[in-house]
Amino acid sequence: MALIMMAAFTIFSKPYIDQFDYKPANTLPANWPGMQPSPEIVAGSVFLQMITPVESELRPNELHFPVCVDLQFVNYANRKNRGSILVTLLTDKTLQSVSLQAQDVEDNKLRSICFDQVPFNTLQEQTVYLEIKGIDSAPGSAVSAVFSSKPGSPTVMVNGTATTQTLVLHLNIAKDAGWFKIFSYVFLLFSAVLIALFSLTLRFSEHAEQKNV
Repeated sequence: MALIMMAAFTIFSKPYIDQFDYKPANTLPANWPGMQPSPEIVAGSVFLQMITPVESELRPNELHFPVCVDLQFVNYANRKNRGSILVTLLTDKTLQSVSLQAQDVEDNKLRSICFDQVPFNTLQEQTVYLEIKGIDSAPGSAVSAVFSSKPGSPTVMVNGTATTQTLVLHLNIAKDAGWFKIFSYVFLLFSAVLIALFSLTLRFSEHAEQKNV
């Protein structure tokens, strides 16, 4: 019984526990007007946009945590795509590149891409760019990013051509939340055991009352 309760609690609570892996690292509002799919990110496609790392309620000990970028992608008709995408953080040099498999990108979902070699504080007071490059996806089997017409935001260049759109993205840091998550799961286990014991106590109590009648 305790194991069943623990499993139920864990499945229900996991998304809420996992959210502590990240913490917002910019102060931009979350509303994205005029959202629309970008052109497909096929082989040879290059999207380039400046990003602005604005420190927002980060404690001094959090400034050295790795930078993560949440990018929104879409798949037409939720199809399974092929090929790969390379996402890179750039200043005057390449900071780090992360490869994504197109088949693993979910439709209309934010995908968190963490650059574990790039601490947040290395981006401060620098001009930073995010590059999305199509490696080997063919038309009709490639994913798309999501653009927005949000005013006042940096605009994205598509294959070297300026646009009036901006990438839908969120800048985060990857927190060192390992011990917090372990504690959370231990607490869930403890809670499940208590509930199971309470249920057993009630059952035995009801059974004893029935025998006494």
